[in-house]
Amino acid sequence: MKIKIGIGIRSNEPNLIKEANELFETGVLDFAEIFFISGSSIAPFSSLKMPLTMHAPHFGYGVNLADKTKKEFNLKSIKECIDASDKIKAEYVTFHPGEALAGGHYDDAVERSISILSYFKKSKTRICFENVPLKSDYKGTVCIGYKPEDIKKMVTSGFGFCFDLNHACKAAVSLKAPPEEFIKKFIKFNPDYFHISDGRLSSDVDEHLFLGEGGYNIEFMKSLIKGSKSKMVVIETHRKSKISLEENKKDIKFLRNI
Repeated sequence: MKIKIGIGIRSNEPNLIKEANELFETGVLDFAEIFFISGSSIAPFSSLKMPLTMHAPHFGYGVNLADKTKKEFNLKSIKECIDASDKIKAEYVTFHPGEALAGGHYDDAVERSISILSYFKKSKTRICFENVPLKSDYKGTVCIGYKPEDIKKMVTSGFGFCFDLNHACKAAVSLKAPPEEFIKKFIKFNPDYFHISDGRLSSDVDEHLFLGEGGYNIEFMKSLIKGSKSKMVVIETHRKSKISLEENKKDIKFLRNI
Protein backbone atom coordinates (compact mmCIF):
# COMPACT_ATOMS: atom_id res chain seq x y z
CA MET A 1 0.00 0.00 0.00
CA LYS A 2 1.44 3.38 -1.00
CA ILE A 3 2.04 6.12 1.54
CA LYS A 4 -0.47 8.98 1.81
CA ILE A 5 1.21 12.32 1.15
CA GLY A 6 0.04 15.68 2.47
CA ILE A 7 1.34 19.24 2.26
CA GLY A 8 1.15 22.20 4.61
CA ILE A 9 -1.01 25.26 3.89
CA ARG A 10 -1.28 28.20 6.29
CA SER A 11 -4.69 29.42 7.34
CA ASN A 12 -3.86 32.83 5.82
CA GLU A 13 -3.40 31.20 2.38
CA PRO A 14 -6.98 30.52 1.21
CA ASN A 15 -5.83 31.48 -2.30
CA LEU A 16 -4.17 28.03 -2.53
CA ILE A 17 -7.37 26.05 -1.92
CA LYS A 18 -8.34 25.74 -5.60
CA GLU A 19 -4.93 24.42 -6.64
CA ALA A 20 -4.83 22.00 -3.68
CA ASN A 21 -8.22 20.60 -4.67
CA GLU A 22 -6.97 20.08 -8.23
CA LEU A 23 -3.95 18.16 -6.94
CA PHE A 24 -6.23 15.97 -4.82
CA GLU A 25 -8.68 15.32 -7.65
CA THR A 26 -5.84 14.26 -9.99
CA GLY A 27 -4.34 11.89 -7.39
CA VAL A 28 -1.16 13.90 -6.78
CA LEU A 29 -2.10 14.83 -3.22
CA ASP A 30 -3.83 12.73 -0.54
CA PHE A 31 -4.50 15.27 2.25
CA ALA A 32 -3.45 18.65 3.63
CA GLU A 33 -2.34 20.01 6.99
CA ILE A 34 -3.58 23.50 7.85
CA PHE A 35 -1.17 25.53 9.97
CA PHE A 36 -3.55 27.62 12.05
CA ILE A 37 -2.71 31.28 12.61
CA SER A 38 -4.68 33.00 15.35
CA GLY A 39 -7.24 35.49 14.08
CA SER A 40 -7.46 34.01 10.58
CA SER A 41 -10.72 32.62 9.23
CA ILE A 42 -10.90 28.85 8.96
CA ALA A 43 -14.20 28.95 7.05
CA PRO A 44 -12.72 28.92 3.50
CA PHE A 45 -10.88 25.67 4.22
CA SER A 46 -14.15 23.79 4.58
CA SER A 47 -14.15 23.79 0.76
CA LEU A 48 -11.06 21.54 0.66
CA LYS A 49 -12.24 18.21 -0.74
CA MET A 50 -9.58 16.07 0.95
CA PRO A 51 -8.88 14.72 4.45
CA LEU A 52 -7.32 17.33 6.74
CA THR A 53 -5.05 17.62 9.75
CA MET A 54 -4.16 20.82 11.62
CA HIS A 55 -0.95 22.21 13.08
CA ALA A 56 -1.29 24.52 16.08
CA PRO A 57 0.66 27.78 16.41
CA HIS A 58 3.90 27.38 18.38
CA PHE A 59 6.59 29.48 20.08
CA GLY A 60 7.05 31.60 16.97
CA TYR A 61 3.50 32.88 17.54
CA GLY A 62 3.91 33.38 21.27
CA VAL A 63 2.49 30.00 22.32
CA ASN A 64 4.55 28.03 24.84
CA LEU A 65 2.58 25.26 26.52
CA ALA A 66 5.32 24.76 29.12
CA ASP A 67 5.37 28.38 30.32
CA LYS A 68 3.20 28.69 33.44
CA THR A 69 3.28 32.51 33.21
CA LYS A 70 1.41 32.31 29.88
CA LYS A 71 -1.33 29.89 30.95
CA GLU A 72 -4.26 32.17 30.12
CA PHE A 73 -2.85 33.08 26.70
CA ASN A 74 -1.98 29.44 25.99
CA LEU A 75 -5.47 28.21 26.91
CA LYS A 76 -7.08 30.82 24.67
CA SER A 77 -4.78 29.91 21.76
CA ILE A 78 -5.35 26.17 22.20
CA LYS A 79 -9.12 26.58 22.32
CA GLU A 80 -9.18 28.77 19.21
CA CYS A 81 -7.09 26.23 17.31
CA ILE A 82 -9.07 23.17 18.43
CA ASP A 83 -12.38 24.91 17.65
CA ALA A 84 -11.03 25.61 14.16
CA SER A 85 -9.93 21.99 13.73
CA ASP A 86 -13.39 20.77 14.74
CA LYS A 87 -15.04 23.10 12.20
CA ILE A 88 -13.08 21.64 9.28
CA LYS A 89 -13.30 18.11 10.69
CA ALA A 90 -9.54 17.68 10.89
CA GLU A 91 -8.50 14.17 11.86
CA TYR A 92 -5.62 15.38 14.05
CA VAL A 93 -4.45 18.65 15.58
CA THR A 94 -0.75 18.72 16.49
CA PHE A 95 1.06 20.82 19.10
CA HIS A 96 4.71 21.50 19.85
CA PRO A 97 5.26 20.76 23.57
CA GLY A 98 6.96 24.11 24.18
CA GLU A 99 10.26 25.38 25.53
CA ALA A 100 11.99 25.54 28.89
CA LEU A 101 14.81 27.62 30.31
CA ALA A 102 18.17 25.98 29.68
CA GLY A 103 19.26 24.36 32.94
CA GLY A 104 15.79 24.83 34.40
CA HIS A 105 13.20 22.32 35.58
CA TYR A 106 12.86 20.42 32.32
CA ASP A 107 10.69 17.58 33.63
CA ASP A 108 8.29 20.07 35.23
CA ALA A 109 7.94 21.79 31.85
CA VAL A 110 7.03 18.48 30.18
CA GLU A 111 4.35 17.87 32.81
CA ARG A 112 2.94 21.39 32.32
CA SER A 113 2.56 20.79 28.59
CA ILE A 114 0.70 17.54 29.22
CA SER A 115 -1.45 19.16 31.89
CA ILE A 116 -2.59 22.14 29.82
CA LEU A 117 -3.61 20.03 26.83
CA SER A 118 -5.48 17.66 29.16
CA TYR A 119 -8.18 20.35 29.47
CA PHE A 120 -9.13 19.58 25.86
CA LYS A 121 -9.06 15.77 25.75
CA LYS A 122 -12.77 15.63 24.87
CA SER A 123 -12.19 17.42 21.58
CA LYS A 124 -13.65 15.74 18.49
CA THR A 125 -10.22 16.02 16.86
CA ARG A 126 -7.45 13.75 18.17
CA ILE A 127 -4.79 15.87 19.88
CA CYS A 128 -1.18 14.98 19.08
CA PHE A 129 2.16 16.06 20.47
CA GLU A 130 5.05 16.50 18.03
CA ASN A 131 8.67 15.70 18.82
CA VAL A 132 11.02 18.65 18.36
CA PRO A 133 14.75 19.45 18.03
CA LEU A 134 16.78 20.05 21.18
CA LYS A 135 18.13 23.39 19.99
CA SER A 136 15.72 26.31 20.30
CA ASP A 137 15.57 29.33 18.03
CA TYR A 138 15.33 31.46 21.15
CA LYS A 139 18.31 32.34 23.34
CA GLY A 140 18.34 30.79 26.79
CA THR A 141 15.76 28.06 26.13
CA VAL A 142 15.70 24.45 24.99
CA CYS A 143 12.84 22.65 23.27
CA ILE A 144 11.03 20.02 25.30
CA GLY A 145 9.88 16.86 23.58
CA TYR A 146 13.14 16.05 21.82
CA LYS A 147 13.65 12.83 23.83
CA PRO A 148 11.85 9.51 23.28
CA GLU A 149 11.14 9.48 27.04
CA ASP A 150 9.14 12.72 26.69
CA ILE A 151 7.03 11.31 23.88
CA LYS A 152 6.41 8.16 25.94
CA LYS A 153 5.00 10.31 28.77
CA MET A 154 2.75 12.16 26.33
CA VAL A 155 1.46 9.05 24.57
CA THR A 156 0.81 7.20 27.84
CA SER A 157 -1.12 10.28 29.02
CA GLY A 158 -3.63 9.63 26.23
CA PHE A 159 -2.37 11.87 23.42
CA GLY A 160 -1.50 11.05 19.84
CA PHE A 161 1.94 11.40 18.30
CA CYS A 162 3.02 13.26 15.17
CA PHE A 163 6.54 12.02 14.41
CA ASP A 164 8.66 14.74 12.82
CA LEU A 165 11.57 12.88 11.21
CA ASN A 166 13.53 16.07 10.54
CA HIS A 167 13.25 17.16 14.17
CA ALA A 168 14.52 13.76 15.31
CA CYS A 169 17.55 14.14 13.03
CA LYS A 170 18.31 17.57 14.47
CA ALA A 171 18.01 16.26 18.04
CA ALA A 172 20.34 13.40 17.11
CA VAL A 173 22.94 15.88 15.83
CA SER A 174 22.71 17.85 19.10
CA LEU A 175 23.14 14.66 21.11
CA LYS A 176 25.89 13.32 18.80
CA ALA A 177 23.79 10.19 18.26
CA PRO A 178 23.53 8.18 14.99
CA PRO A 179 20.43 9.73 13.34
CA GLU A 180 18.85 6.53 12.02
CA GLU A 181 19.27 4.69 15.32
CA PHE A 182 17.85 7.66 17.20
CA ILE A 183 14.85 7.82 14.86
CA LYS A 184 14.09 4.14 15.48
CA LYS A 185 13.62 4.85 19.20
CA PHE A 186 10.43 6.83 18.43
CA ILE A 187 8.76 4.27 16.18
CA LYS A 188 7.59 2.10 19.08
CA PHE A 189 5.18 4.88 20.06
CA ASN A 190 3.08 4.14 16.94
CA PRO A 191 2.93 7.58 15.26
CA ASP A 192 -0.50 8.72 14.09
CA TYR A 193 1.23 10.44 11.19
CA PHE A 194 4.59 11.91 10.17
CA HIS A 195 6.28 15.14 9.10
CA ILE A 196 9.21 14.97 6.69
CA SER A 197 11.72 17.45 5.27
CA ASP A 198 15.41 17.42 4.43
CA GLY A 199 18.33 18.93 6.30
CA ARG A 200 22.08 18.93 6.85
CA LEU A 201 23.62 16.52 9.34
CA SER A 202 26.39 19.03 9.95
CA SER A 203 23.99 21.36 11.78
CA ASP A 204 21.46 20.99 14.62
CA VAL A 205 19.59 24.13 13.51
CA ASP A 206 16.07 23.40 12.21
CA GLU A 207 15.96 23.93 8.43
CA HIS A 208 13.05 22.16 6.64
CA LEU A 209 14.92 21.99 3.32
CA PHE A 210 13.26 20.70 0.15
CA LEU A 211 13.59 16.94 -0.30
CA GLY A 212 16.91 16.06 -1.95
CA GLU A 213 18.61 19.31 -0.90
CA GLY A 214 20.09 18.00 2.36
CA GLY A 215 21.90 14.96 3.66
CA TYR A 216 19.11 12.88 5.19
CA ASN A 217 18.43 9.28 4.19
CA ILE A 218 14.97 9.97 2.77
CA GLU A 219 14.66 6.41 1.47
CA PHE A 220 15.10 5.09 5.03
CA MET A 221 12.52 7.57 6.30
CA LYS A 222 10.05 6.52 3.63
CA SER A 223 10.49 2.88 4.58
CA LEU A 224 9.50 3.70 8.17
CA ILE A 225 6.39 5.54 6.97
CA LYS A 226 5.40 2.64 4.71
CA GLY A 227 5.75 0.24 7.64
CA SER A 228 3.64 2.35 9.99
CA LYS A 229 -0.04 1.88 10.83
CA SER A 230 -1.03 5.24 9.33
CA LYS A 231 1.22 5.63 6.25
CA MET A 232 0.37 9.37 6.40
CA VAL A 233 3.13 11.96 5.96
CA VAL A 234 3.10 15.74 5.60
CA ILE A 235 5.91 17.15 3.49
CA GLU A 236 6.84 20.06 5.75
CA THR A 237 9.36 21.94 3.63
CA HIS A 238 9.54 25.73 3.56
CA ARG A 239 7.66 26.66 0.41
CA LYS A 240 8.84 30.07 -0.77
CA SER A 241 5.84 30.87 -2.97
CA LYS A 242 2.63 32.22 -1.44
CA ILE A 243 0.68 31.89 -4.69
CA SER A 244 1.61 28.46 -6.06
CA LEU A 245 2.11 24.85 -4.94
CA GLU A 246 4.71 24.06 -7.61
CA GLU A 247 7.44 23.57 -5.01
CA ASN A 248 5.23 21.13 -3.13
CA LYS A 249 4.57 19.20 -6.34
CA LYS A 250 8.33 18.71 -6.84
CA ASP A 251 8.68 17.38 -3.29
CA ILE A 252 5.74 15.02 -3.77
CA LYS A 253 7.27 13.67 -7.00
CA PHE A 254 10.64 13.19 -5.26
CA LEU A 255 9.08 11.22 -2.39
CA ARG A 256 6.91 9.10 -4.68
CA ASN A 257 9.86 8.16 -6.88
CA ILE A 258 12.47 7.05 -4.34
